Amino acid sequence: MIRIMGRFRWVTGILFVAVHGCAPVIDVEPPSAGQASFERYIAIGSGYTAGYNDGALHRTGQLNSYPNMLAEQFRTVGGGSFNIPLTPDVIGFDVDGSTVEPKLELGFRSMCNGDELLTPVRLESSATPENFDYIGNDANYHNFGIPWLRVTDMFRITLSDPIKGNPYYIRFAPDTLDHLINVLARRKATFFTVWMGMDDLLLFAQAGGEGPVITGGEQFATSYNAMILALIADSAQGVVANIPDILRFPFFTTIAYDGLILSEEKAATFNDLAQQAGLNWTFNIGRNLWRVEDLDEPEGWRFIQEGELVLNNLPPDSVECALLGSFVPLPDRFVLDSSEVAAIHVSLDFYNSIISFVAGQHNLGLVDMHAWFQNLEEEIQLDGLHFSDLAIEGDFYSLDHTYPTDRGHALIATEFIKVINTHYGAALYEVDPTVYNGNLYP
Repeated sequence: MIRIMGRFRWVTGILFVAVHGCAPVIDVEPPSAGQASFERYIAIGSGYTAGYNDGALHRTGQLNSYPNMLAEQFRTVGGGSFNIPLTPDVIGFDVDGSTVEPKLELGFRSMCNGDELLTPVRLESSATPENFDYIGNDANYHNFGIPWLRVTDMFRITLSDPIKGNPYYIRFAPDTLDHLINVLARRKATFFTVWMGMDDLLLFAQAGGEGPVITGGEQFATSYNAMILALIADSAQGVVANIPDILRFPFFTTIAYDGLILSEEKAATFNDLAQQAGLNWTFNIGRNLWRVEDLDEPEGWRFIQEGELVLNNLPPDSVECALLGSFVPLPDRFVLDSSEVAAIHVSLDFYNSIISFVAGQHNLGLVDMHAWFQNLEEEIQLDGLHFSDLAIEGDFYSLDHTYPTDRGHALIATEFIKVINTHYGAALYEVDPTVYNGNLYP
C-alpha cells in the first residue's frame, strides 16, 4: 500500500512503477473533485459531527472530527476554509443539567470494597468558564455539528436562547434571533454533509426512556425534507448519512441483562440475607438476572428480560455496596425495557427510510452508516489496527462508549469519501487512521 500526504492514502488509483538504476519512480493518480465543488463546505449534524468524544466537547476532538478530515481532503482539490467553533482548551466541557464537567480519561477509581478499578474517570482539572464565552462574531463557521441537535431543532427559535437553548449552540450562534436552518441557508454552501437523526433517538435512549421523547415520524420526515430543500436551494451538492443502530453502541451492550455476577462467597452472603429477610430468593454463583423497577408489577419490581438493556452509567459502587440490582431494583433511568427498545427500532427504521428517500429524490449521495456499523460487531482490521464494538479495547468508541475516538473518525471520514468518489466521480484520498489516536491508557 502506498501512503502519501501524511494523513491520507490512495488505495484504488492507478499506480505506475519505472526503474531507473536502483531507484523506482512511483506515480500515483492525483486527487480530483470530479463533478463536485468543495469551494464552500459545511457540515451539519450532532455530537458525531461536532467531534464530541470522551464525554465532552473539546478542542482535540473537534480538530480530529470527520468533517475536518473531509475539509482537509477537499482543500487538495480546490476546497476553501473550514472554520470550527473551537473550545478554548483540550479539557473540554460536558453539560449535565446544572453540572459542567471536563472530559474523561482512563484512570483508577477506588471502589467501596477497597478495589482499584481501571475505568473512565473525569479529569481532575475543571472545565473552564471560557467554554461559555460567546464566539459567534469570531468567524464564519462551517462545522454545525452541535451535540444534542435534533432534526426539529433546525426550526426551533429558542435553540440559541440563553435559558431554553442548546448550550453547545448558544456559544457560537451566528444569529440568536433566527432559525438554524436559515443560518445554514445563508452560508451559500456549494457542498454539504448531513448526518442528522441520531440524537432524535439517543437522548431518549441514554436517559433510559425518561429523556426527551422520540421525534415523531411525521415531524421527522417534514423537518428532514425541509432541511435538505433549504440546503440545495442554491444548487448545492452533498451527501447524507443514515443512522446506525444506536442500541449496539457499548453504552447499551457492555452490561449484560444477566450481568449481576457473583462469586461463591457473594452468592452465599446474598442467599443468607434473603433468608434472614424472609425472601424466597435464590442467588447463583456466576451470572444472575438484574432486578428492575416495574410499577405495573404487584411488588413494584421484576426480573429483567432478555433483550432489555442496562445502561453503562449504572454506578458500580451502588451495585457492589448498596445492593443495587440485587436487593434494590434498578431504577428506570438505568434500563431500557422491551417496549422502549421496540419504539427506538421502529423509529430508527422509519427515519432511515426517509433519509434514503430524500437522498434519492434530490440526487444526493447516501452514506450507509447503518450497514457499516454492523461490521464492528465482527471486527474491522485495517493497517495493523483492530476495531470492534467493544468498549475501550475496541478502539472505535471513545471512553464515553457512544462517540468515536479520533481513529474512529478517520474510518467514518473514509466512508464519506467513498460515497463522494462514487457519486460525484471524484478521486479523493482515503484517511489513514494510523496517524490518529485511539483510546489512551495510563
